[in-house]
Amino acid sequence: WGGLGGRGACGARAGLRAGADGAGPPLSRGGAVGGARGADGRAAVRVCVPGAGLARLVFEVARLGFEAQGNEWSVHMLLASHVVLNSQPGTLHTPVYPWAHIFTNNYASADQLQRCLIPDTDPYDLPETAKFSMAAGDFLEIYSGPEWDCVATCFFIDTARIVIDYIEKIYEILRPGGHWINFGPLLYHFDDNMEAPSIELPFDQVRAIIVAAGFEILAEDYPRPCGY
Repeated sequence: WGGLGGRGACGARAGLRAGADGAGPPLSRGGAVGGARGADGRAAVRVCVPGAGLARLVFEVARLGFEAQGNEWSVHMLLASHVVLNSQPGTLHTPVYPWAHIFTNNYASADQLQRCLIPDTDPYDLPETAKFSMAAGDFLEIYSGPEWDCVATCFFIDTARIVIDYIEKIYEILRPGGHWINFGPLLYHFDDNMEAPSIELPFDQVRAIIVAAGFEILAEDYPRPCGY
């Protein structure tokens, strides 16, 4: 919800905007998203954003006019997103110190104590008819069946212990003709955890599994620079 955080979700958000304007998002379960062409049809398009974190991307999707639901497992993320979304309208009214606990790679002491004002966008700036919700729980457990026209994942799929499970679940919950927009790295979160079994596949194998799952890849932009 700071300036850098807002730009961090630009890849997935831009992909969704492209789909709405007719260019087509990058992954398709056969065909095009029904009703996604033009602003008038966006309210009928249901978009799921798993791994929503502080809900910035979900907010941006809802602000574009789509029906949007974020999914998050972390209680800490859910609490923080609730505060940002529901506590106060307006912008740049809350100071945070995101690097206060970082003691490495500081050029000067002042760098560690830099202040960031949030939010950079008014969280109350949504259409009156906006459909925007959050669902708490494990993505693999709380969703089932083809209920979504689009799944937008941003820095998410590498949070899986077994990335194949995420790919199959995304395919399962998409309606025929639905789209998956993905943006982010393969910085697997459990690769150094000896107590949690996981597999860390390179991109070429992940891509092959995506196709084998039934997706048609419509567009790729790789490699793409991104701040993190």
